[in-house]
Amino acid sequence: MRFLRGSAESIRAVLTAGNHIGATPPSLSAEQFALFQTHTRRSFAAVVDQAIADDADLMLIAGGLFARSEPGLDDIRFASHSLGRARDAGIAAIALDEAEKSATNSSGIAFLEELGLLAGVQPEGGIPSRTVDIAGVALEIGAASAFSAADPAPHHATLRIALTGDSDALQRLEAVAADVIVLGNRPDPGQREIGTAHVICPGWSAPAVTERRGESGFALVDLDQDGVIAAEFRELAGVAPVVVSFTAGELADRDPAAAIREQLTPLIGQAPLVTLEFVGESSRELWHRCRVADLSRQASANGTLVQLDLSQLDITTAPADARPTRSFVVEVRRAAEQMAVGASPADDADTIARARRLVVDGFRRRAESRVA
Repeated sequence: MRFLRGSAESIRAVLTAGNHIGATPPSLSAEQFALFQTHTRRSFAAVVDQAIADDADLMLIAGGLFARSEPGLDDIRFASHSLGRARDAGIAAIALDEAEKSATNSSGIAFLEELGLLAGVQPEGGIPSRTVDIAGVALEIGAASAFSAADPAPHHATLRIALTGDSDALQRLEAVAADVIVLGNRPDPGQREIGTAHVICPGWSAPAVTERRGESGFALVDLDQDGVIAAEFRELAGVAPVVVSFTAGELADRDPAAAIREQLTPLIGQAPLVTLEFVGESSRELWHRCRVADLSRQASANGTLVQLDLSQLDITTAPADARPTRSFVVEVRRAAEQMAVGASPADDADTIARARRLVVDGFRRRAESRVA
């Protein structure tokens, strides 16, 4: 979707968010961590490469540059190198620093600012906005909170750009007195008008392992003193996972591990991300014969991250009088622990405890029935 308008002078800006440098999704093994981080860094480097190739004047990072407020040294080095290339190409960078204030009052964004690689703006405290002049156009760029009150200055004196990662921002954007709002909290791209503001979601550049989304990329926007001239989303090649789907029926009459390997082998080393999707009803015995963990380790060793989508898989249970195996008990216990770790609201505590009691009672009833 593009908005076009004639303009004598314009600024080309790259809008990005959700770069997640240094992310370590809990669903991955230690070996897969390193591979995922490699693909994540490659995605951000590709955004910088495109900004340089498109002769961008400005890079705006609307949150999520790092996965953690205080990133590791290797992540800092990588970001420094990438943003250094952008600076050497004449691209000014401004980033939303969402880090909570710590005892050291430090963050990855603040450190990069000390190196002169970008300028940071903060939603609360610190510096809420920055004013820069590019191609004769005055820009005020800041957190959404910096534009909460109407500006008494003439509308065309300064182009106001708000960066926000607020998950509830859409409900409050009408109160943001900005000409352009860059919304960085959503993984998918999009754009709309809210009041007099042009709202742009650049999407996230990092690859996804915890959710299914087809696109990873950024937005390329041309601006002048009146606002947006043109805006388009650029997808990053090779970041979206290749999906390979299997049904229990097609795996039941053959060696399932061999069948999966046959489909997976041509992709290993060629596609950075592959999602194996399993559909339908399957027995536990058939699932174990798939040996997905072994295939995933082999793929990771050759540069391809394999993730699973089991949302459409139904594992059939054993007969009611069968005693659960030790491995199954361990699996259930691990699942219960994961439930407890993932439950943040206090209200979930009673639900989790009740679910555990039901599982334990179920095991006891099965054992007693078998003894009798």
